[in-house]
This record gives sequence, C-alpha cells and structure tokens, in this order.
Amino acid sequence: MPIPETYKAFRRTTGDLPRTIVPSTEPMVQELAPHDVLLKIHAVSLNFRDVGMLNGRYPVDVIERGIPCSDAAAEVAAIGSAVKDFAIGDHVSVNFDLGHLYAVFEDKELVQLPKHLSWEEASTIACAGVTAWTALDNLKAPNPRSALLQGTGGVSLFALLICLAAGIKPIIT
Repeated sequence: MPIPETYKAFRRTTGDLPRTIVPSTEPMVQELAPHDVLLKIHAVSLNFRDVGMLNGRYPVDVIERGIPCSDAAAEVAAIGSAVKDFAIGDHVSVNFDLGHLYAVFEDKELVQLPKHLSWEEASTIACAGVTAWTALDNLKAPNPRSALLQGTGGVSLFALLICLAAGIKPIIT
C-alpha cells in the first residue's frame, strides 16, 4: 500500500460556540517508533461526544483544534520494528481522535476487528459497544434478570444485543 506524503484530516475550530469542523492537510509521519502502527482509516462513526465538544457540552477539557471522531475501522498500513501482534492489511479499531485518513497509534491501543463486517459496521463497535458492555458488566446484582435501557441509540442497541445473548430481559424505553 503506497503511503502518501500528506493526508486529509478534520479539526475542530476555535473561538465562539458552537464550533464547527474544517478540513486540514497534515504531513505524514516520516518514521515509526518501534511499537507504532500506521493506520489507514476507512470509516468513522460519530457519537454524542463529538457533538458535545462542538457545543461546549463535553464535561472535560477539549483540545483546541483537536481531531474529532471517537471510533474507526482501519487497516494497518505500516508497522514499527517491535510490533508482533499486527501485520500490514489487518483490520483494526482504536478509540479517539480519528477524523483523518491516516493515524499513528501504539500497538497496545489496537484491537482486531471481525473481517466479516464492513468498514462502516465495524466503525461503530468500539465506543458504543464497549460502553454498553461496561454498563452491563458493572451491574451490582449477582444474577440480573432484567436491565432497563434508555432509548434506541447505539449504546442501547448494543446493550439490547448483549442482554439477549446473556439471558437478561431487556426493558427498553
């Protein structure tokens, strides 16, 4: 896979709220550190987090001119000399700052994606799926028989699927 010298990205604007997102051209990294993996991002999904950052409703500090998008499905384009668990061409996911065509992450931050999913389908798993799993996994009841799920957004739909697979009766609003 040929690696370009520059790539397109999206960055949040600064100044008054609400902010917007503008295109940017970024220089390609010239050399990977031993545990770095260069990703070619094929699909991203937007989350409420991304909108909250633009509207000033995200509860933590937001990086000025930061890159949006919390989830992505990507292909490994190049690997550092010490990377053992990934190979060029692998389908992977990672979290946060993914609104660009190429990105570098440490290998420990990546997870393999199921190859039977399209790029678009796979891009929705990380944030919504993990949030749903964490919420259900942290239930205080030792053997929950039911779970109340709010709405029909990504987190609730993932929670619905997890409940059904685990034998928990979902109650969805």
